[in-house]
Amino acid sequence: MADWSGHHTTTLDPNEVRDLSPVRGFVGLKGVVGVVAMIVAIILALRGTEATARFFFAYLTAFAFVLSISLGALFFVLIQHVTSAGWSVTVRRVAEVLAAGIPFIALMAIPLIFGIKYLYPGTALDSFFRYDPEHPVHLSALKINWLSAPWLITRLVIYFVVWIIMARAYHRLSVKQDVSGDPQLSMRLKKFSAPCVIIFALTVTFASFDLFMALDPQWFSTIFGVYFFAGCVVSSVGAMILVFSALQARGVMASSVNTEHYHDLGKLMFGFVFFWGYIAFSQFMLIWYASLPEEVVWFHDRGATTAAGGANQWTNFILVLLVGNFILPFLGLLSRHVKRSRGPLTFWAIWLLILHYIDLCWLIMPSFTEALTAADVTMMILCLIGLGGIYLALCARVAGRRSLVPTQDPRLGESLEFHNA
Repeated sequence: MADWSGHHTTTLDPNEVRDLSPVRGFVGLKGVVGVVAMIVAIILALRGTEATARFFFAYLTAFAFVLSISLGALFFVLIQHVTSAGWSVTVRRVAEVLAAGIPFIALMAIPLIFGIKYLYPGTALDSFFRYDPEHPVHLSALKINWLSAPWLITRLVIYFVVWIIMARAYHRLSVKQDVSGDPQLSMRLKKFSAPCVIIFALTVTFASFDLFMALDPQWFSTIFGVYFFAGCVVSSVGAMILVFSALQARGVMASSVNTEHYHDLGKLMFGFVFFWGYIAFSQFMLIWYASLPEEVVWFHDRGATTAAGGANQWTNFILVLLVGNFILPFLGLLSRHVKRSRGPLTFWAIWLLILHYIDLCWLIMPSFTEALTAADVTMMILCLIGLGGIYLALCARVAGRRSLVPTQDPRLGESLEFHNA
């Protein structure tokens, strides 16, 4: 049993600002900008069928980005309770807030229902054609039923209900402990964390199949869910580092989050950068080695040579991801000094968030176009600003005026005293 006897004597600085009051106006402005960007994107989407399809693919890419951050944050919260981690107490509340934004992301999923015929060719039971009727996509009866629109929407509802229950419960009980100081709440959260991790793994895996793999209904990969999960963790830890850096620049949480916490967040981000690279290579190597037609078609669309024999645009994305999302951050985060320096660590957090979005673009957009145009990029930027700004503002609403540090957590002293070896 974990020792939560409260023998640590270190306490929080009574003069420290630990809520969003100094930045509330700035975050609210982000929300307004997000709404304006989405309105512009919707107006552009009404210009024709192609523009509508472009909007829904760009929207799905931005949606996947904010969803991945929220899901990665939920995993961070769960794993801290599974391991009874003490170091992470002062940084955990921000992860709880990012995860507790999942109900708003569920609302953001509603427009995808209206774009289902543009996004998922397998949901049309009368035909299974991609964009060229001369090249039919043949599916088994089981996959036809699995990808039917009612069943697909039902599963998405189930995933979000499960995630919302977990995210809201962990945030609500954590906030409740700030008032009651009851250490049994920590034991209660720990008790359910291991089963929640298993449920999380299953739902995230199947959600990645339904949201992203179904864009190419003929393709399948059993490792795809793990690939998406790795990106979720990298992006969420990067987002947390960026949040702490921005808050501390404005005098918030100036002493409760210190170099030691940045160091461990940096180590976690570094570890999952390597994990993402390992999973990405494993998926590619196995599909390349087997060379099965129903599998290689996905990579063909995302980086093989064109009919004319030249490299397509998506080949460049593979090189960008290989260098930018693995090699460079692996080398850049290898140093202990970088992980203990807020400036360089913030740079790599921003870098990896950008590359994570590029990764999602590489996963999603080739199902729409063989090469990105200026119109595609414009729509993608508008949707990213739109959903990103709205998500940030709504997460700030979840945080409210509450403390961003769990002030009555029995392991708080351990977190404040924490030192890396």
